[in-house]
Amino acid sequence: MRYYNATQIHSRHGLTRYQAWNKIKAGAAYSAPPAEYCRELAISTPKEAKVSPDLEIRFGGRYYSVKDIRGVLVGQKLLVAKNPWETDGARVATYDADGNEIWQAVPQIEFDEMGFRADAAVIGAEYKGRIDTVAQQHAKELDKLAMGADTLEEAAAKRKGKAVPFNGEIDPYKHQEDTLAARNTLYLPKQGTQMEYNRMEVAEQVLSKVEMAKLLKPRIEAAGGDWKQAVRMLQTAYPQGIEASRLDEAFDKLMNAGRLKIHRTGSL
Repeated sequence: MRYYNATQIHSRHGLTRYQAWNKIKAGAAYSAPPAEYCRELAISTPKEAKVSPDLEIRFGGRYYSVKDIRGVLVGQKLLVAKNPWETDGARVATYDADGNEIWQAVPQIEFDEMGFRADAAVIGAEYKGRIDTVAQQHAKELDKLAMGADTLEEAAAKRKGKAVPFNGEIDPYKHQEDTLAARNTLYLPKQGTQMEYNRMEVAEQVLSKVEMAKLLKPRIEAAGGDWKQAVRMLQTAYPQGIEASRLDEAFDKLMNAGRLKIHRTGSL
């Protein structure tokens, strides 16, 4: 075979096959991936990866940017597989307008030795904002449409000025007002029967004779009454005790019964 490739002229380009091979430049020749990686491709299966707010995914311990994938959304789960042409590469399953599956290569995010992104903006020298997702782009377009503006700045100015969306031409409550005006769904409430329910009986606290004595003794003695005589009357008049709200009534009765002796000190 080597003799044939070195001596026989090819009819298409007029050179031997080895001569044509030597014309291929180093940058145009690609070697196959290592054998171990090819074995991994044979047994590996695609996996799902969730899109982060930075429009990135994590796959195989590495991070990849999916910002260039059309229609990608934050939180979306993408089907990711190894890239057969790049040892550390990855491909994401996308679909065209006809629903055909297309595997799109995504770039790996490189980090320096300190763990910073290689493409990160330099503080004080530049600014790199994240691109808008499809949902964010649609939200901005809807904002301009609602405020009747051509730019986001104009829409923000109108919103700050308390402008009514859609210039007041859309009334979200019109269908309710029309229905109530037609009076075709109004009705009179039916007479119902009171259902049974649990009722909690709240009884007033009843003071026993001992509790009455504890509360009345200081008051009677302060008024100059004979507590011993008051106790005998209390036991006779209130053998079952009394409600707490009638305690003042019992005090007046004991004081006005005329049986209590008033002890006076000093001379008139």
